[in-house]
Amino acid sequence: LPPWSPPPSPAVTHLHLDLADPVAVAEALTPLTDITHVFYAAWSSHPTEAQNREANSAMLRNVLSVVVPGCPALAHVCLQTGRKHYIGPYEAIGKIPVPDPPYTEDMPRLDYPNFYYDQEDVLFEEVSRRDGAVSWSVHRPSVVFGFSPRSAMNVVASLCVYAAICRKEGAMLRWPGSRVAWEGFSDASDADLVAEQEIWAAVDPLAKNEAFNCSNGDLRAGSCSPTPWPGRRRCGQRSSRRMSLSRRSSKRSPIGGSSMPCSMSSVSIWIA
Repeated sequence: LPPWSPPPSPAVTHLHLDLADPVAVAEALTPLTDITHVFYAAWSSHPTEAQNREANSAMLRNVLSVVVPGCPALAHVCLQTGRKHYIGPYEAIGKIPVPDPPYTEDMPRLDYPNFYYDQEDVLFEEVSRRDGAVSWSVHRPSVVFGFSPRSAMNVVASLCVYAAICRKEGAMLRWPGSRVAWEGFSDASDADLVAEQEIWAAVDPLAKNEAFNCSNGDLRAGSCSPTPWPGRRRCGQRSSRRMSLSRRSSKRSPIGGSSMPCSMSSVSIWIA
């Protein structure tokens, strides 16, 4: 693979551990008593929101239950969540009422279980044990765009892989989403912008104990033009049926001529 990773630095220590294992987390983090800031952006994906709630709240608690009481100089904890704070988890989209945009940070939580809410509650509970000595911030980006080598949760890489496969096979590059996504508008959050916001919140006293949306500020549409919905043509008419990228990728055979053999699941997360 290309040299994507930065060269080793004595200033950076990488720890490989399973955050879902409280014993492993305690063994790895307990000796690190000089931590001053925590930036938490981990996520564990599961089929149901009930499983997401249990797994992700436990992972965050495993970290904070060690670091908060064990690091006297700890000053701030950044928690990164996202836009689903306002629209609900995937399983609830289209099934529950949601507010119209724009979404503001002070909007009340939806009346539906959401692991983002559980993570916030864990954060508030854990930092409260230090009686105000530790501040927090919550960051809610939209779809994050950025350079992310070896990360399958990357919409830019997913679209590039999909386009490359279509070109290799001589297939039509069809829109891998719904008509709502094609005709509607959305936004995105640059990865560098999200990082800059989190660093600012971690060091600026005026940003203590606040939640922040993070967006590039511009809008995009799936069509990027007044082009009609590119549904399947049946009997001379366009259909509103969508093409499922996840189903298509699951049936795909290996592509010949690649420099490195790999499975479709290893290069992207095909959730569309």
